[in-house]
Amino acid sequence: MRKFVTIFQIFLALCSASSAIELDKTNVYTNAYYLFLAEPSRGCEDCYIPLLFTLRALEAVVEGQPIADCILLVTYERDSIWTVQNSPLTIDLKAVSKPERKISINQRTYRYQAVTKEEVLALLRKPGGTVPLSRPFFETHYDPKVLQRLISNFTE
Repeated sequence: MRKFVTIFQIFLALCSASSAIELDKTNVYTNAYYLFLAEPSRGCEDCYIPLLFTLRALEAVVEGQPIADCILLVTYERDSIWTVQNSPLTIDLKAVSKPERKISINQRTYRYQAVTKEEVLALLRKPGGTVPLSRPFFETHYDPKVLQRLISNFTE
């Protein structure tokens, strides 16, 4: 039971009730990265893999201005969308370590890996995924408008 409570607390911290991200029509998200924990996981945290969408490549962060308006989705096993973070993120110079391909978000350190356009589109077009997943205590929360905008960005 204690393990479930810990997992529950983690997901409450990661998940939000709904997506309030307002997508600026001029913003075009062309970069996507899976984030894999680079530190010990808590409970089943490894199953929930963040997917970060950025306007510029993460490698550009260390060269100049921070990257604003990033979108963070949480996926289950890279198969389905669990939730969309409620507010956009800004990635600054201190958060990215280019040589190690590491990034710090929400007080956690991850290794980032670029995701192909085909993988991104497969996930966005089928947000419920293919793995049967029981979600008795959680609902999947995401704004379909955000997903449609991301699909549009990756198909242009």
